Amino acid sequence: MEYTQPSLEPANQPANLRLSFENLAAAFNSLPDPRQRHNRLYSLSSLLLALTGAILSNHLSVLATAEWLADQSLAVKQALGFHHPQGKTPHQSTFHRAFKQLNPAQLESALTGYFEAAATKPGQLRTRATQSIAIDGKCQRGRLPFEVQTGTPCHLLTAFCQQLGQVLAQVAIQNKEAELTVAPQLLAQVDWQGRILTGDAIFCQRQLCSQVVAAGGDYLFVVKANQPGLQDSLAQLFEPPSAAELSRLGFEAPAPIEISQAKQVDKGHGRIEVREIKVSSELAEYARWPYLSQVFEIKREWSAKGKWHSEVHLGITSLPAEVASPGDLLVWRRGHWGIENRLHWVKDVVLGEDKSTLHLGAGPQVVGAIRNTVLNLLRKAGHSRISARLRHNSRNPLAALALLDISLSSA
Repeated sequence: MEYTQPSLEPANQPANLRLSFENLAAAFNSLPDPRQRHNRLYSLSSLLLALTGAILSNHLSVLATAEWLADQSLAVKQALGFHHPQGKTPHQSTFHRAFKQLNPAQLESALTGYFEAAATKPGQLRTRATQSIAIDGKCQRGRLPFEVQTGTPCHLLTAFCQQLGQVLAQVAIQNKEAELTVAPQLLAQVDWQGRILTGDAIFCQRQLCSQVVAAGGDYLFVVKANQPGLQDSLAQLFEPPSAAELSRLGFEAPAPIEISQAKQVDKGHGRIEVREIKVSSELAEYARWPYLSQVFEIKREWSAKGKWHSEVHLGITSLPAEVASPGDLLVWRRGHWGIENRLHWVKDVVLGEDKSTLHLGAGPQVVGAIRNTVLNLLRKAGHSRISARLRHNSRNPLAALALLDISLSSA
């Protein structure tokens, strides 16, 4: 097959430029091919489309992708970009060689451009606090035995939109301790207009909060011991000294602060969970934290095996009271954990990421990005039962092609 070098070179584009693509094939076509020209029997775009189509059809490894592709009809192969007259398709090793050389940052940038364009209508601006974006790191456990040998990244830091159920951006890191190092790079890939950043306490940093607000977004973080001064201020606000203690110290009782509250009760799966939140704007006027508008305390109580447990978390947000009520803050904070059960768990268990031993070069990150793409495509099409839809696609390859915006009539 004759290969034509794409005119768009993402590596040469400004770092803050967000690319936009009308379909997934166009996003893949924008990537420069790192292989030697004489090794390009199959285009990089076709290999990536085949991998995406195979995973959409419940064939979860590179070997399974090569076998799935070889079993398809000549029309399906041609629709994916494989035009050999006898229907010849690439071997597993061809996929491995191509993916391990691919620049994963360029792939992530192209995918972000495609899904952001698909999620936002032209000329439409999101209003404030429309969507919440959770960021969290994840380890690919199948690669752990190879870490000492290869020194390749084991962790990926991901930005996940709770409302869309989609991954918007992802970057690789060397280990969990390096999450803060690459977090600014991850945030720079996301359009923050009208969005709220949520994350673990490790991400409660002045630089990250300022970066998001400056880009048109907001933040909502839990505060722990990594910010001791801020944590102490919040603790003193919600647990003022008792009258007896003030009397002993010789101080007058402070004026009562204005606090708003909300409560949620959930029952199910044999347990009861009660969440209460107290919110105040008291610290907004004199706190040194950038763009701070409200602070909160969340008390969570739950029953498990006949015993009650409780925990208390303190937090901050740039959202003012007129934009975010106590109930809203409670929902957004709890929704942050959707990144665990709607993304990490699905990738590990349903898409087989934990079992994958792929470890050479950029291959693991490339395949991880395609797993994100598969989830995005399924949820973009309105499918919530991921396992059932993968089984359906395995029996109907044209259904998988339809999710890729490919039809045999247009091939």
